[in-house]
Amino acid sequence: LSMILQAFGVPANAVRSMLSTIQDMKFFLRTGYGDYDFNDFVVNFNYKIVSNAQNAVVDVIAKYQIMADGASMDNGFGIVFNTPSSNVLSVTGCVKLGNAAVMDPIGFEVGHTNQTVIIPFDAINPIMDGGMANTIPGGKYIQTTVNTVTINFAVPQTSIGQPPYNPFIFVDQERGHEVHLKDQAPTELVNPELLGTWSDASEPSNGLYYRSSNGLPWAVEIPVSFDYPVELIDILDTHLKFADWAQSSGTQFTDWYMNETGYRNEENIYVIPSPQP
Repeated sequence: LSMILQAFGVPANAVRSMLSTIQDMKFFLRTGYGDYDFNDFVVNFNYKIVSNAQNAVVDVIAKYQIMADGASMDNGFGIVFNTPSSNVLSVTGCVKLGNAAVMDPIGFEVGHTNQTVIIPFDAINPIMDGGMANTIPGGKYIQTTVNTVTINFAVPQTSIGQPPYNPFIFVDQERGHEVHLKDQAPTELVNPELLGTWSDASEPSNGLYYRSSNGLPWAVEIPVSFDYPVELIDILDTHLKFADWAQSSGTQFTDWYMNETGYRNEENIYVIPSPQP
């Protein structure tokens, strides 16, 4: 599976506290090589972190828009914050359509000791008409809308982690089957027997998670909107510097996602269809 989060802006005049930070991010997420097309789950995403005069976090406001669902599996999407859920006053805006995640009435997921896990949506298939949408030229295209999830803390927090925090998916309504950013630890609800299987080379004892044996990630964050491959086209054949970047631990071709000379094969990139009259 793959997930991409792409940034979109929040107006400066939307700030409603003395201090505020806006963090944009995007990442790709998948569970095994497969077609390695990084289009199984594409989401525009934006965080606005609202702080008080002491720079402690009061609210996190997350806006997201699903852009593509190049898979038929009914995946859910979560985000981990490094603060106990006892510090959360409310979570609003999450969409509950599946049965894998169990939610507290306040709005966070139950079962986590020292972290807060929110589930913006727990099942993508009802949203995306069964999946396989927005990745096949001439195929099914769904125009989605922007959704907002708001976390309000009972007490302002001095630290909840660093953006993009720890986003993940769980696969096909199997809550224990998580996939995270490279070297980001899973939640307490993960099935540890899945780590290090398939093409994954996780070594929890060494702090290594969600990576292949040759350094390719299952998830990546970048700061700009991403032009993702069409269905079944490998990202390595689309963004030609991706492998060099990933296998160098991010030291080479840090701009691999840009439209620079020799960086991409345009024929392999999905183009959003024009609106029909």
